[in-house]
Amino acid sequence: MKKIYFLATFIIISIISTSTVAACSCIQPGTPIEEANKGQIIFSGTVESITEVDDLNLQVTVKPIMSWTSDLLSMTTPVSTANNSAACGYNFEEGKDYLIYAYEHEGNLSTNLCTRTQLLDKAAMDIPELDQLSYKKFDYTVHNNDNAEQTTDSNSNALLIVLIALFSLGLLSYIFIKKTK
Repeated sequence: MKKIYFLATFIIISIISTSTVAACSCIQPGTPIEEANKGQIIFSGTVESITEVDDLNLQVTVKPIMSWTSDLLSMTTPVSTANNSAACGYNFEEGKDYLIYAYEHEGNLSTNLCTRTQLLDKAAMDIPELDQLSYKKFDYTVHNNDNAEQTTDSNSNALLIVLIALFSLGLLSYIFIKKTK
């Protein structure tokens, strides 16, 4: 009986201590200057469209506002990302402005959750540091994003916790029934 209590306690503590579960794991990105020195292409822009390339990837068309590290950008710049956060894809929304930290991958610009890419409204800490860089091009008018919150995976985390709890209860019930027979 002590084993059942120990197992139940272990499962409950495991469920409670699980705050975020994701397949994507990242190394903490460096400062904006460190990322620029790694060769990242750093620019701000407005997302004009999002297109599914295949089952795993999206192509985001961005109209650049300002670039801090490159003149490779055109009036519309395609950026690739995975189509879901579990694969480290960044969740862009059409019409919103972003500070994008991109890297070249197979001849294309790409970004993901592991970079410093973020809504431009939330990039107040990065901009002054980036402005210290000697290279700066494009200076279009910045559009303010509406104050809608960026979607999170909290619903999927809650579902995962519920599923783990149900599985644990089922396992405990099975063990208890086996012990009583």
